[in-house]
Amino acid sequence: STHPTAHPTTHSHPLLRLPQVSAAALMLDQCLGPTGGGCIDTLTKYRGACAALHMSAADAVLRVPAALGPDACAALRWAIDHRGTVTIDSVDNLPNRDLALSEIDLESFVGLRALHALLRLPYRYTGQAARGAFAAAGVEEGGLVLAGAFGRRYTADAGGTEQPLTSFHFDSAAVTVNVALAADDCFSGGQLLGVFDGAVQGIGRSEGDATVHSATLLHAVTRMRGGVRYSLILFFALASSASPAAQ
Repeated sequence: STHPTAHPTTHSHPLLRLPQVSAAALMLDQCLGPTGGGCIDTLTKYRGACAALHMSAADAVLRVPAALGPDACAALRWAIDHRGTVTIDSVDNLPNRDLALSEIDLESFVGLRALHALLRLPYRYTGQAARGAFAAAGVEEGGLVLAGAFGRRYTADAGGTEQPLTSFHFDSAAVTVNVALAADDCFSGGQLLGVFDGAVQGIGRSEGDATVHSATLLHAVTRMRGGVRYSLILFFALASSASPAAQ
């Protein structure tokens, strides 16, 4: 089979600043939201949200335009569509279409040079963050290992068989690399949100743009309203840790 034509790309979107929302409101929405899932200990999440609100943009997120090219994004979308399987999401207990990916798989879809660039992104992020801002801050190359990778598809109307959203949560991986495999203007809804710099922030992305963050970032994906959203997720663990679970 051949890969589909790449989705159109756009110029990088600015950071979209949403009205400030209190940590308490976030927690209430998390616990009483439509799915009722993803609500671990409320006090723990409340404290995490309060800490996240005080993070600076540099500590919270590294944004990398065009981390993957159009051909690589198209190849991964094709693979998710044709080889992905339905699993249950660990955040909301919703069915989702995921494709687990090894480093060998990633190399076959994006090429060796692009893979090496992706694997170096966590160090660009840990280098820009203030030391002590989170566990991996200041970690030098070799201090992190790829703990898992997968591609994911979000749709608005799939008869309850695919993911329409992801509620606010923290990843358990030390560092997460999240690559948009389709530009935001290819679908409606599906906005990536992060809590930092005193507010809930909307993070607009073009095809191939990467967002890199630590386990301290409270983040979510808003409900899809139309189209199909694709993303590539890479979880990195501290090399000194013993096989941490990454959500």
